[in-house]
Amino acid sequence: MRHFIPIVCFSLLGANAEPLPANSPVCDVAVETALCLHNAEKILMPDARPYGMEVHLTFDESRPLDTSGKKNHGSGEVMAAAGIGGVGSSGLFRNNYVYVPSSESFKSADFSYTFFVYLLEDAKSRLDGRIKVVLGTTGSAALVRHQNRMRLYVDGILDSSLVTEGSTKTNDLPLFVGGAPYAENVCDMPMLLDEFRMFSYALGRDHIQAEASIALGGVEPSFLHIGCTNCKYREASYGTHRRTKCVLVCVGTMALHTPVSAAACGVKPVGMLQTSEHGEMLCSPDEDCLDVPSEGRMRDFFSFLDQTASDSHYYAGQRPKKPNSPGNATSTAGLLSKISALEVELEDKEHNLKTLRELREREKLQEERLRKQLQYQMQGELNRTTEKYEQQCRKQQELLSQLQDEKKDMASRYERLAEEMRDLERRFAAKTAELHKQYGRELERQRRALLSGEKMKKQLEEELVAQRTAVQRQMEEAFEVERSQHRQEIRALKESFETELEKERDALAAKHKQQTAKWEAQASDGKKRLQGEIAKAREEEQQRLKEVTAQLLSQLEQQRNKHLQEMQQTEAAAKAKENELTIQMNKEKETAIREATERIKEEMQAETHK
Repeated sequence: MRHFIPIVCFSLLGANAEPLPANSPVCDVAVETALCLHNAEKILMPDARPYGMEVHLTFDESRPLDTSGKKNHGSGEVMAAAGIGGVGSSGLFRNNYVYVPSSESFKSADFSYTFFVYLLEDAKSRLDGRIKVVLGTTGSAALVRHQNRMRLYVDGILDSSLVTEGSTKTNDLPLFVGGAPYAENVCDMPMLLDEFRMFSYALGRDHIQAEASIALGGVEPSFLHIGCTNCKYREASYGTHRRTKCVLVCVGTMALHTPVSAAACGVKPVGMLQTSEHGEMLCSPDEDCLDVPSEGRMRDFFSFLDQTASDSHYYAGQRPKKPNSPGNATSTAGLLSKISALEVELEDKEHNLKTLRELREREKLQEERLRKQLQYQMQGELNRTTEKYEQQCRKQQELLSQLQDEKKDMASRYERLAEEMRDLERRFAAKTAELHKQYGRELERQRRALLSGEKMKKQLEEELVAQRTAVQRQMEEAFEVERSQHRQEIRALKESFETELEKERDALAAKHKQQTAKWEAQASDGKKRLQGEIAKAREEEQQRLKEVTAQLLSQLEQQRNKHLQEMQQTEAAAKAKENELTIQMNKEKETAIREATERIKEEMQAETHK
């Protein structure tokens, strides 16, 4: 049994109602404001519009519908998979993509992208970041651009940042998600994507961490600092062993040890914390921990977390305050943008502090590197001398290989010359065949001309028979005589052409054989003299080939011109003969007609006199 699910569209109609875009789905039922069920026990209304959110794709429908309220619906089919977090469904991308048409709201200078991703396969080419993304786990990613800085957040933690030159350039191309046209097979990234959001401003750190807390089991990333440790949980939390290497992280005034290995942390072993928003590094991974929190302080910290979880407004004895009354939307948007800008400036300052610390460590490493350079200076000179000697050896080897390559090149050039000779032979044969075809076509044309002349003669004969029987007999005898003479001339021309063609063919064949024998003799002589005089033989052979080729071409051109002239002369003679016959026939016809008319006149005059 097939079930039909109607599509219900909600729209707030009125003076500020906007027309539906072209890519919007076709609705079965349209509701102006809200849909009430069971006497308003259940009310269906559009979702609230967050500030600055331009696109929100949940991948819970068969098409990528936008739930941000901006009507930026996408196109393409959604391949549904298990939802990230166990709610709804996610989009499976494997050699496919969806796209959202371009909009004016996409052309802002600052923007942000957030989404949850579940990688199915590792990348073929990668750019290593500070935080390792493990296959088969759900992660949160956020890309933020503010002015000329790009930031990448992984699970709410700043992974990397980049300073660009110039402002953001925009275009009218669609927003492609999961791939791009004509690149599905080239750029294939098997993954599950969910909760894709696009904002027209730069998100702050708190917003990103609030969304990423789902991927971290509900723990805000501010309380989670990633570090690489080589100690066990008991040694890191309660022990006082001086030989244990670990990283001590302070959150506010509470000390917290997180016994996580390098593989579980998902980062490379480094001597500096990857985020230091609320804490400092008290000891490096290569030093012993000098201070370990007591059990009482740990219990106080865990109780603080419990109170925060039970009462979200609890902090330092403060009670929850009443929310402010809703103000103007524009002022709220301005405050949000200012707050995000301040957060970005704070992140820049923290990033600068980290950079200064890294520079100080680099200076220490530079001093140590200089000392090592002074110690190994003599060893470096010895290495350079050895390298020079090896370079000389390599040069000699390269020279030997170059000589061998030149020898191979000479052999290949000789083979190419032989191939050129064979090519000339093939061209000569093709040219001869073409001349034969031309002669055949010319003979066929002459035969057709003769046939057409005979037809004209027959027509004239029929006309003359109609006038007078006597004139017809005389004309037939004259035509028969002329026809026999013409046939004899044509036969003689054919025989002369055939004899000349046979002579030319024999002469060309003999000349070709002589030239071939001569070339073979020259080639055998060249092979014998190849070891001593390779360069000289090559130049002479090339010059000889050029001369022979030019001679053959000139001979062929002369023969062709000669045959063309003969054909033209024959054709002109045939035309002249045909014209003479036509003129003579016309004259005889006119005279016969004139004589017949005169006789008829005389007979008529005689009859009239009688």
